[in-house]
Amino acid sequence: DSMKKALKETARRRKLQIAYNIKHNITPRTIVKEIADISEAIRESKLAEIKNIKKFVPEKEIPDLITSLEEQMHIAATALEFEQAAELRDRIGALKKVFKLK
Repeated sequence: DSMKKALKETARRRKLQIAYNIKHNITPRTIVKEIADISEAIRESKLAEIKNIKKFVPEKEIPDLITSLEEQMHIAATALEFEQAAELRDRIGALKKVFKLK
């Protein structure tokens, strides 16, 4: 009964919309938008964040920080928290890139 009621209401609204469009000479068109790639913006944001670490963490402590992050990444992966593990992996990569480490 609920499905029949919902379908009936949808048909009623569609009928009203079509009548409105005809009265106002409106031709419905699909919206065409470019899909933004936010992943690059996120990477740049994280890279800027990592560059700020230079202000607060002495460069000689960066290898220890990377080791700590790697341990956290492995723990997250073991706990099946893959998004967190990927986040940590990206941070490690950014740190290595900024501080030119292997």
